[in-house]
Amino acid sequence: MYKLFIADDEQLVVETLSAVIDWNAYGIGIVGTATNGKQALERILQSDPDIVLTDIRMPGLNGLELIRALKEKGRKAECIIISGYSEFEYAKEAIKLEAVDYLIKPAELEEVAKTVSRALKRLERKADATENRPELRNVATLDRAAFTDLIVHAKRSSFDQTPYERYNQFAVLVIGSTQTLWLERMKNNGATDALLSFLTNRGIVVDLLYEQQKVILLCMAAMEVNEPLTEIVLAAAEAFSNDSSADEISLSFGLGPVVAGITQANLSFAAADKACEMGYSLGFRLWRGAA
Repeated sequence: MYKLFIADDEQLVVETLSAVIDWNAYGIGIVGTATNGKQALERILQSDPDIVLTDIRMPGLNGLELIRALKEKGRKAECIIISGYSEFEYAKEAIKLEAVDYLIKPAELEEVAKTVSRALKRLERKADATENRPELRNVATLDRAAFTDLIVHAKRSSFDQTPYERYNQFAVLVIGSTQTLWLERMKNNGATDALLSFLTNRGIVVDLLYEQQKVILLCMAAMEVNEPLTEIVLAAAEAFSNDSSADEISLSFGLGPVVAGITQANLSFAAADKACEMGYSLGFRLWRGAA
């Protein structure tokens, strides 16, 4: 059964949403409610729901701040905003945070139920994607330090390489900046999530590492020729660069060469990291490192 959490500063709204909709019919159980943002954050971290239904304006934390805090803490809940305020900036921020929808009060209960159904479909698609991508399960169970050692430090500790054999192309993109807290700012404005979505929507499997205030993206694909992977990663980097310039963040990029196997990915990283260290970002210019 999926778990739902409801946060709204109006107790009547919380009670109505909890009691009137037949959540059991959707295979959903309510695991908690809250009437202010800070309380909601604490209880969500404890109950770990699959879906969060939240108001915008609440004491403590507003709904957008709540969603952002959950993402920063690595929670994967699908979030739905239901608010009495229709300001464009709120809706725009909700899109950046990948909310399922932004509903305006008074929302019909049927509309709320339909939106929750869409959230369930998202969860099912993500579950299917993980089931069909065994390397995600492998990385999840693999000691992260060992995986970082393989990519960053070229230390080949033993692990099951079978899940990676389905890919014939591996390339590493490194993104860095000398600006203070640049990575936190890019996470907060949704740019890193958008970058990952850009790549995965084009069939590129991505594993993300953070090392010494750099973003390291290991990009994996099964393609007939090398160029498509390179061009897709370049396009993603350019889109990410545009997001950063809008936030007045100056970034450096380095793209390593395509290699044929996971155990060679450190070669692509070394070249990408060296290129990134050269510090070029002119409008949009990306240095390609050579192995």
